[in-house]
Amino acid sequence: MNKKTGLLFAWMILGVLLVGCLPWDGSPRGEPDTTSQTFGEGWTPEANSVHLNPRISCSADPTPANVANAVRGVNVVNANVVLINPQIKGCSVGILVRADGFELLADKSRAGYASAASPAIQSNYRGVVFDRGAFDYEIKGLNEGELFMRNNYIPINLQAGYGCLISDTDIDHPNPLDWDSTGRLSGSRRAKVGIKARAYYNLLPVSDRSLHDCVIRSNDVAGFEEEGISL
Repeated sequence: MNKKTGLLFAWMILGVLLVGCLPWDGSPRGEPDTTSQTFGEGWTPEANSVHLNPRISCSADPTPANVANAVRGVNVVNANVVLINPQIKGCSVGILVRADGFELLADKSRAGYASAASPAIQSNYRGVVFDRGAFDYEIKGLNEGELFMRNNYIPINLQAGYGCLISDTDIDHPNPLDWDSTGRLSGSRRAKVGIKARAYYNLLPVSDRSLHDCVIRSNDVAGFEEEGISL
């Protein structure tokens, strides 16, 4: 090996080492399993899967009903599912979470990042519901991103779980809409609450019937009849 070839080889090795030392770019668990793919209502992602800009439209109804056999956009029943920059609309429940390790991320640097004009989660009776079996879950922004949610009657509903983070959301219900009567509220109105954390005793494990170790921070919430954040 001559001197020139030896120097070139040395620079190639140094380049590989430097790339290996670059800071993490914020992408969870490497490359996504799907990108900008449209799914049908009731989609059930596999365990340990990552989905960038998944799209689900349950209906064109701007005020879907809250029914017992709810039309769901995403059923999260497997562990460690990651959704990045989703677009989910027109469902009774946009995302129903009944497993651990779920992440809902708004990444400003990646495909499908939403805005106030084109929100990620919109026109659902309940946007995201954390139910029995949900714990260690997160909603957060990456690379200065925010999760835009518009015209959901109850955007985020924490009914069970622990070890959770709800942050970096931009939630609003700008104008009254004709939502179904709830028995106490009826007629054209804005949404009920923005982020609702109310544990249901029967949904919690017998070993620990409490909703604990949850952090709710850095959320911009507006446009509601009762409370922006209800604890």
